[in-house]
Amino acid sequence: QKVSLNEVRSQIARILHRKEFFKEHGKYVAQLESKFQVVYHEAGINALLRASSAGSISLSDTDEDVPLVSYVDGAAVSAGEGSRALVTTGMPLRLLTDSLHAVQSLRVRLLADTLLVREAVAQGIDRRPDFVKEFEEQRRRVLVGQLRRGEVLRNIEITEEAIRKRYESEKEEYRLPMRADVTEILVDSEQRALELLRQIEAGANMEMLAVQHSQRPGARQNRGHLHITSGGDDWGVLLDRAQAAEIGIVVGPVNLGDLGYSLLRVNERAGGIRTLEEVRHILIYKLKRMQNRLAFEQYIDHLRSKYNDRVEWNNELIAEVGSTRNE
Repeated sequence: QKVSLNEVRSQIARILHRKEFFKEHGKYVAQLESKFQVVYHEAGINALLRASSAGSISLSDTDEDVPLVSYVDGAAVSAGEGSRALVTTGMPLRLLTDSLHAVQSLRVRLLADTLLVREAVAQGIDRRPDFVKEFEEQRRRVLVGQLRRGEVLRNIEITEEAIRKRYESEKEEYRLPMRADVTEILVDSEQRALELLRQIEAGANMEMLAVQHSQRPGARQNRGHLHITSGGDDWGVLLDRAQAAEIGIVVGPVNLGDLGYSLLRVNERAGGIRTLEEVRHILIYKLKRMQNRLAFEQYIDHLRSKYNDRVEWNNELIAEVGSTRNE
């Protein structure tokens, strides 16, 4: 099937933009390598390749401190540091094939970010007001996160009793649509249905009887097989019987009103309410989120009380902000 250019234009644009970005990024990193006079040391590269040949995930003690990369200002990266950087970013040492591959991997997975940071510092970006402001905001978020994990989350305990109580209170949320594979014979009278039921109980093949006698559309072709699901077609009382019937046992006749009478055998059934073990991870997540919120509110109340004498409320400004939001 042909696809018009307009249908894939945005996708093609993203691909081309990505290619161009990496092309220019590579050029810029190469310029920075030259500016900071990056040197790849043969001894360090060979240390990585020895680990690769040995199929090792780390370097030997003797290779750990061998210089790998150095800069014009004397700063250096050891082979051990480089190997860990490669592994951390998804490049196992055993995949390094030769010196060129090792250098290319280091350039992409280690040096690119390092050189960009060096250049940013050299340009004074770390001293610009916008950077300082963003850095401080990030610092505050990290501090709050660390404090929250240390003072709030460590006090949260999820008991088995709480998990089971939560499950019982909301188990209907975990009900899956019932799906039943059944064999059915639909006839026009209860008497005819009872006659066929006696034949089945005597050993007659229900599928063959469905082919011969069922009035359900398609029964001749599918040998009386139906797929009954809750939440889909309106199966009415047939759905109720399919949910309640014992697997493999013929039930009926089932009065289907104007449709007639049905004999039903459930061959397989799935769905229903998921077990506690199936949803345990969901329950724990919900309980942790709820207790986290409550514990955090309690901790904030504690801090308000602790620092109450150091906090001053500007009621006029608060009123002004409130009125502005209401406008």
